[in-house]
Amino acid sequence: MTEIHVIDLIDTTHEGPAAMGPKEEEQQVHLHQGSLDGACGPYCLLMSLLICGLADRTSVLSSRYSKQTSIGKVLEKIHRGQGLFRDGTNLEELQDFIDGAFTKRLGTEPFKESGVGVKSFVEKHIKENHPVIMGMEYPGSGHWVVAVGLEYSKENNGTLSLCRILVLDPGELPSKVSAWNGVVEARASGGAYPYTWWTGDRKVKLDQAIAIWKK
Repeated sequence: MTEIHVIDLIDTTHEGPAAMGPKEEEQQVHLHQGSLDGACGPYCLLMSLLICGLADRTSVLSSRYSKQTSIGKVLEKIHRGQGLFRDGTNLEELQDFIDGAFTKRLGTEPFKESGVGVKSFVEKHIKENHPVIMGMEYPGSGHWVVAVGLEYSKENNGTLSLCRILVLDPGELPSKVSAWNGVVEARASGGAYPYTWWTGDRKVKLDQAIAIWKK
């Protein structure tokens, strides 16, 4: 038996995962790579802002935006560096995108380590209803996803053990039957890349993360 916990900001709809926007209207939150310029990191950052209700989807997808608005400042930084970000984005760059843009409305906490500590960090923030941009590394490359839920297995003694991290993956199409479209195993199998990333169909290690929430 398993038990699933998903942040309460996000809901499942027949069009894909949705959340309440800045105007208290439901909006789709998944962004598929190809709908914007840039790499997976900026997509995950923008999805997190959509989930938190800090960005309007129409503005995010528009090629015309005001640089005076909070989301406009973020988009300007992303577009200004799009040549670099097609090759990947690091944690410091993700933080730089949002620094100064949302002033007192946005809370963040970075986690700069790799390994098992990433799981504990993700678990803590998901339980606090914060989306977490989570990095994965595999031979020759890496990928960012947004953790939005946790799946626990029930042990024989009645305790719950974290078995999977449920994520929104910008590299995959949104799901119409769940609030997530990707899964990362939370049980290590040993070796340098101990976790299985289901949708990527490869072994990975967890490497850095940043939690985001609306204050």
